Amino acid sequence: MKKILLSFLIVGFMHAGMADLSVSSCLDNGDGTVTFSLNMQSDAPLYGFQFTVDPGANLNAGAGAAGGLAAGAGWLVQIGANGTILGFSMNGTSIEPQTESGTLTELSFEGSCDGGMNLFDAEPGATIEVWGTEFTFGGHSFSSFECSDPMYTTLDDCSGAGFSWESTVLDYTWNSGTTESTNTFGQVIKEFKLNKNYPNPFNPSTTIVYDVASAGDVKLSVYNMKGQEINVLAQGYHGVDSYSVVWNGKDNSGSEMPAGIYIYKLVADGFIQSNKMSFVK
Repeated sequence: MKKILLSFLIVGFMHAGMADLSVSSCLDNGDGTVTFSLNMQSDAPLYGFQFTVDPGANLNAGAGAAGGLAAGAGWLVQIGANGTILGFSMNGTSIEPQTESGTLTELSFEGSCDGGMNLFDAEPGATIEVWGTEFTFGGHSFSSFECSDPMYTTLDDCSGAGFSWESTVLDYTWNSGTTESTNTFGQVIKEFKLNKNYPNPFNPSTTIVYDVASAGDVKLSVYNMKGQEINVLAQGYHGVDSYSVVWNGKDNSGSEMPAGIYIYKLVADGFIQSNKMSFVK
């Protein structure tokens, strides 16, 4: 759900699927906004994605995503101010393999169709700037699940045979170009974990990565040094996976917090862990 900065473990016997992404059209809505249709063809079910696009235009509060396969599966798709598109299910649904290209989602925002839309790419963890906003790049990911013995293709068959049903990241292409992810990876998450945020100290934003070892409700919150909850960064059902969120130094109402030390806490299935981070100005 990519989601998502992932910690990968190379597993030679696993076969990663492929997601082929392309921009099929751009519609000028006549009101200063445009809508890009993002298409996908895949050979594996999709359980989540996170990627960063660059259409050469600044996003604003009116930006949004709607329709397509993601909406049909009941997914929540969000566009971040830095161009990051995040899609995931709140109830564990997947987007089934697509033998022919279909609309994954439609992205709308102020701008024009002239510049097209590209996938922004950099090394995960690098500090980059998109549309004038500097942030730490978390990488692209398109996630699925696979049996540790590829002979079994369903969760029930895999578990019944004594094998594990593991999260994987799909190889992907952009606009039918060169494969961006060239290795086959398997991600095995055996325990909950709240990683150190990066960068730290930070200004204006920082990325927090956390691992979910069993599906269920998860809550990630930020507290001030008085123990007051000031922002809920993630809350609700999570599948087994690794996730990342960005905190922009603001509270739930959008007000910027003063410089200082803050606590971020992960609560999930009896697991509780807290870390400190430093907001500087």
